[in-house]
Formats: sequence, structure tokens, C-alpha cells
Amino acid sequence: MTFGEMKRWTDRLNQILGAAQVNKQKRLEQLRKDFLDSYSHKTPCPFTLKFYSAVLEVI
Repeated sequence: MTFGEMKRWTDRLNQILGAAQVNKQKRLEQLRKDFLDSYSHKTPCPFTLKFYSAVLEVI
């Protein structure tokens, strides 16, 4: 994962966490799914695993 990719994922997570509670859970689940779709076929790096863990922790 590049720095730019991590920044985009982190920005998206922060946007979801700062939003209203109405669709938060649904958006977090979609973020998790999109992240898995993007990185499940690649060898995981520590940053990828840490970000995924952070998303699961919030869910």
C-alpha cells in the first residue's frame, strides 16, 4: 500500500466516523468490503493489517 492509498482510506474512515449516526454502520461495512476487495489478493503489509484491524474495531 502506498502512502497515497493509505491517506485516501484513512480520510474515508475519518469522514465516516465524523458523520451522523444514521448510516455509519452501513458505511463502515461498505468500507470494510471495499478494502477487502482491494487488498485481499495482495500480500498484506503491516499497515494494511493495522488499518483493517482499526476498521473492525470500530464496527
